[in-house]
Amino acid sequence: LFRTDFERHSWVLSHAGARMEVALDQGHITVPGTDLSEAILELELELLSGPEAALHALADALRQTPSGALALIPQDQSKAQRGFLLRQ
Repeated sequence: LFRTDFERHSWVLSHAGARMEVALDQGHITVPGTDLSEAILELELELLSGPEAALHALADALRQTPSGALALIPQDQSKAQRGFLLRQ
């Protein structure tokens, strides 16, 4: 129905008294036999242990760059859900 091709890089780090996994996925979702394609560029934060507030503090820290804040947008859709929507 669709194909997801991506590379994942992940790191476990400590921040604000918590352990978290940070994963970066980059690639594409495609529908075979068509020109339908959607980019994958996802940064996933997972709290492994510690206070939930630390997760939000890390997200806030990741938004900051020397040139200003990045627009990181939370999204609940999985890659599979995005693939089904692309196919429709």
